Amino acid sequence: IGALGPAKRRDRLLRDLKEVEGVHPTEQEWTRVRGPVGLDIGAENAPEIAAAIVAEILALRTGRDGGVLSRRDAPIHDPVSRAGT
Repeated sequence: IGALGPAKRRDRLLRDLKEVEGVHPTEQEWTRVRGPVGLDIGAENAPEIAAAIVAEILALRTGRDGGVLSRRDAPIHDPVSRAGT
């Protein structure tokens, strides 16, 4: 789950969910809430914010941190298994 806006807003939403709505997620479930959601690319408008969110999703799916490629010391692509060759 991703929450837009500052971390204080996320914390308030989660607190209200617990205190007002009576929802009691586990600690593991709490840590899955991302907020503010998105990579820090300086996004200001809706399309930029959407791109930042999609970029974070892709980074999480691939186990990357979303850093700048030109500053990466390792290869930009993971080695492909060459089984059977």
